[in-house]
Amino acid sequence: MTLGEKGRKWEGKVIKPRSRWQAFLLLLIYLFLLFLLVGVIAKLMGALVNYSKIGVWDFSWAEIVDMLPGVFAYAIPTGVGVWIQSWLKNRKERESNDKDRGQGN
Repeated sequence: MTLGEKGRKWEGKVIKPRSRWQAFLLLLIYLFLLFLLVGVIAKLMGALVNYSKIGVWDFSWAEIVDMLPGVFAYAIPTGVGVWIQSWLKNRKERESNDKDRGQGN
């Protein structure tokens, strides 16, 4: 199976937002999951180091639950910032297109 065939396998299965608010919520969900995954991997690596040095496995669901406020604290401002950047970029492109149309007359 080639890379192109693998890409076609997922075609049509990607969530496509119907409105700007759905896109914003989807962005927040993706960022939340990304930061949660990075946090879990970091905690797991720390637990592995701890286990290799002193022989105590210190990784539990309680640590993952304790990470959730921090994940929200990073995901929400990042999502809002990305959303604002995207909005400003679209606005700038619209204004430049409007100027180009106005000068062509």
